Amino acid sequence: MRILALVALGATSVSAAAKGFDDFKLAGAIPADAFLAVHTRGHEGQAFIDKQMERVWAELEKARLDRDIKRVFKNLSQQNAPPVAEGEEDPFEAQWQQVVDLASGVEWGGLTEREYAMGMKLSFPSLEFVVMMRPAADKVESNFEGLSGIAKHLVSLDPASFELSTEGEGSQTIHRISPTQAPLPVVFTLARIDDTIVLGFGTAMVEQAMALLRGEEGESLASTERFQAAFKDLPPPTDAAFYFDVARFFDAVRGMAEQVVQMRGRLPAEDDPTYQTEVATRALPGKIIDALDIYDYMASTATTDGMRTTADEITVLRDGAADKPLYRILYANGPVEQPLRFIPVDAGDVAAGAGLDLRAAYDEIVKFIDEEVPDGKQMTAMLASSKEMIGFDIREEILGWIKGQYVTFSTPGPTAYSPGEFVLMLSTRDAEKGGALVQFALDQLATNEQFAIEDATISGTEGFKSVKSPMLGMLGMKAPTIG
Repeated sequence: MRILALVALGATSVSAAAKGFDDFKLAGAIPADAFLAVHTRGHEGQAFIDKQMERVWAELEKARLDRDIKRVFKNLSQQNAPPVAEGEEDPFEAQWQQVVDLASGVEWGGLTEREYAMGMKLSFPSLEFVVMMRPAADKVESNFEGLSGIAKHLVSLDPASFELSTEGEGSQTIHRISPTQAPLPVVFTLARIDDTIVLGFGTAMVEQAMALLRGEEGESLASTERFQAAFKDLPPPTDAAFYFDVARFFDAVRGMAEQVVQMRGRLPAEDDPTYQTEVATRALPGKIIDALDIYDYMASTATTDGMRTTADEITVLRDGAADKPLYRILYANGPVEQPLRFIPVDAGDVAAGAGLDLRAAYDEIVKFIDEEVPDGKQMTAMLASSKEMIGFDIREEILGWIKGQYVTFSTPGPTAYSPGEFVLMLSTRDAEKGGALVQFALDQLATNEQFAIEDATISGTEGFKSVKSPMLGMLGMKAPTIG
């Protein structure tokens, strides 16, 4: 379950030279051409979290969610199957029991107990990935056999559509599943390499990873100068590490886009009426990619000790990023000044950020459509005249007054059984326009009999309104307040 909590972060060793990666035994098995790597590992500092997750698993088992899942699948199967005659056994029941028996052979919560690693790369025409897991040493064989049984059973359900091949045995077993009718090579891989269970999609990356696990020749991502430089200024990871080579990703996307454009064939003659439109259409994917391509790489590390997890991250921009549209949208606002001045001492889940410049986003999108999209000038002309159709100016009256900087926090309820409170504060360019929009929204709610709008009493300020509704009361929620 650690992998669920950390939302995919991986690990490595074989030739891992990056700072702090000595304890990540899978770090050296992510191939060097991966653009994404995620690593996690278990250690004594996570004992408290592990104990709580055991309680969660126990409660989930008590809830018998499998019965609800079975009911959903049974209803779906009955929609496309003839009714079962009286006295005959429902074939779904037999198949479901097989699935349950096979699934019970896998200790799902312990697959990543010792370590987890995941890597991705782009290679035309698809995405490839590899996942590597190290369960407890005495659980590797049983978990792999359980997963193998599930894979074989799934193939047996439709042997005409899928082909299963097996190579090796024991601690060096590789299963490969391929669709028989796929127009391009598609391979799903399930393998055991010593104490590591491997899952993969694609024809190259998973093979590279398994070769590195076996100690064969090859370069790992963790041994590259670029990977090591990304983690140089971060604390060594204890729980997890994350690496996203954004520049490599966009370079790969750009290459794939160029190949797709080439598939359109030759350009029409210059005197052809469609020539200019075709030129603009072919250039459009590259223009979109260039507008978004502002990052070099991102990296983060995490360490847990008891009830505290500390995470550090770094994001590096590409040269010339400040000249790109996305930069002006994301970073034009600047930092929030004195972000903690409105936050009470008992607040939790505090966050503050520069946010997005929504007006800049509107301007950049309109400019891009006008200059780069075929027939874009017609689209922007319609957008410019939208005020007459909808009654308000999207840029000025909806987006323009919001500066984008934000502060959020929550406070606990008066008792353990009382709902807490959540607060979102947005900075404004024009408080008057913002107030007018808020009042318009409240007036619309007031026309609905399910809602009542009342003045809110807040010390030190005025003009706030509370929205009351029986529906919210039944859910135990307090009246939302806005102003």
